[in-house]
Amino acid sequence: MFSVGDQVSFLREALRGKVLEVRGRRVLVEDEHGFERDVALTDLVLCLPGELYKLGEHISDKEQVKERPSKKRKTKVLSYGKILGDQAMEIDLHIEELTESHVGLSNADIVQLQLKIFRRAIGEAIEMRLRKLIVIHGVGMGVLKEEIRRELADYPGYEYVDADYRKYGYGATEIVMRR
Repeated sequence: MFSVGDQVSFLREALRGKVLEVRGRRVLVEDEHGFERDVALTDLVLCLPGELYKLGEHISDKEQVKERPSKKRKTKVLSYGKILGDQAMEIDLHIEELTESHVGLSNADIVQLQLKIFRRAIGEAIEMRLRKLIVIHGVGMGVLKEEIRRELADYPGYEYVDADYRKYGYGATEIVMRR
C-alpha cells in the first residue's frame, strides 16, 4: 500500500513520481515532469531508498542550470541552450533533446514541457541581455510554433520571424529582443 509522499516508479513507463493522494485502488501521482496523473495501484512500485529523487530536480540533467564563465562577466547558461556569439542563444525544443524518455507523455504534456523550457530560456536570454533567441521547434503540425508565437504576445516590443531557412529549414523561429 502507498502513502502520501511516497516516491514511486511507473511499471510500464520510464518515469518516477510522488504520491499526492490515495483513492482506493487508484493513486494521484505527481510525475517527475510535474504533471498529476491518476494511476491504478497495480501500475506503480515503491522506490527503494537509493532510488529517491527530489521533485524540483527532475525533467533531465539537460534542464539543470550550469555556470559557465563568460569573457566579460560570469553568467548562467542553460545547458540545453547554446550561446551563438555574444548576442544570441539557440535552444532546441525537440522533446528528444529535453528529456531522456518521453514514454507515456501525451502530446499535450509534451507541448507543456516544451513551453515551460521555452519560458525559462527566454527568461535567461533576457537576463543575459541577448539580442536574439533562436527557438528550434521543428515543423510537425505547427502546434508548438503557434504556442511559442502566442506566448510572445506577453513580451511587448519583441519581434519574431522565421529563422534562416538555409540553416533551420521551416522549423525554427528567430526572436529579436528589443530593450
